[in-house]
This record gives sequence, C-alpha cells and structure tokens, in this order.
Amino acid sequence: MGTMLVLMRFDLPPSVDITPLVDSLSAVLAALRDRPGYRDGWLGRSPDDPRAYCLASLWEDVGSYRRSLSSFEFKMAVGPIQQFMLDQPSAFEVLADSRTTGVEASDLAVDASTSGPQRPGTEPQTPRADADG
Repeated sequence: MGTMLVLMRFDLPPSVDITPLVDSLSAVLAALRDRPGYRDGWLGRSPDDPRAYCLASLWEDVGSYRRSLSSFEFKMAVGPIQQFMLDQPSAFEVLADSRTTGVEASDLAVDASTSGPQRPGTEPQTPRADADG
C-alpha cells in the first residue's frame, strides 16, 4: 500500500473553552507520533473560522494508520474531543506529490468501493454483474 494522508477535522462549539480542547488535540498528535509507520503530522486552525481545527498526518501505509487508531494511547487522547470530530472521510491515498510528476496508480483493490463501512442513509453497495455473464 502507498502513503496515506489523514485529515481529522474538528468543529469546537462556541460554548466551550478552547484551551483544554487544543491541548487535547496536541495530545492526540503526540499519541500518533509514537506509532509505527507515522511520518509527520500537524495541528492547524482555520484562519477563516477560529473554532475549526485540523489534525493532519502522513503515514507509510493504510495499515500503519489503522493500527494507530486502535492503540490505547490514541483512544485515551481522542476521547475528550471525539464528540467534536466531523463525521467525514479522513484517510486519503497519496497519488501525487510536489516532488514527482504524474499520478501514481492506486493501491486500492478493484472492489474497494463495495466494501468497508456503510454510510448512514445509504444502501449497501453490491458489485455490478459482468455485462457478459
């Protein structure tokens, strides 16, 4: 599998004190930093919305990233802020970067869109039948 870019977005409500939540976000980044396969990571805040934060991290492969989510350290660090995490896709396969030209072939399996978690309000996907068979 190829490199994974992970973007976890958080929307902190106006009714809560931001300081301890930002400390929690920093603790999540520290918990990820110590996991095998971790390459780099950042904590950012939107200049347009001071209550919108993002944790971005770069991983060797999807397995390293997914195993990091099951670690005790990550679960303990993310617990206090998990309720503010936006429910949206967060892991992305890197297909190109600024050091190379062109787009790499995807490492995703041919049936990747037919497996995995089902999104609320959607029907389960089934593979399309072969036109000839």
